[in-house]
Amino acid sequence: MPAMHVYELRPRKDHRGVDLISDVLPFGRLWYDTSDHAIGYAMHSSRSHHAVIRVYDDVGKVIETHEHKGDFKLRHFVPEEARRCAQTGTWRPKVARQSR
Repeated sequence: MPAMHVYELRPRKDHRGVDLISDVLPFGRLWYDTSDHAIGYAMHSSRSHHAVIRVYDDVGKVIETHEHKGDFKLRHFVPEEARRCAQTGTWRPKVARQSR
């Protein structure tokens, strides 16, 4: 099973926006002015992982849950020459190009 990122979105005690909280964030929590911006960031930063984003109210109850299936895949493109070298087991280093 792929790794899953879990995020919590909680209103700030000073009523100035929301905190996005997760173990996968570099500093543990991020401040956002709106919940839409925080959800967008969580989905973007988890584009290659499954993610669950739970939105809490002031009392601490879950009022929304967003699930994101990680669908971003990194593809590697191999030049034709490298593919031929791998098939034949030969290696020819590239000749450096002259600057113009």
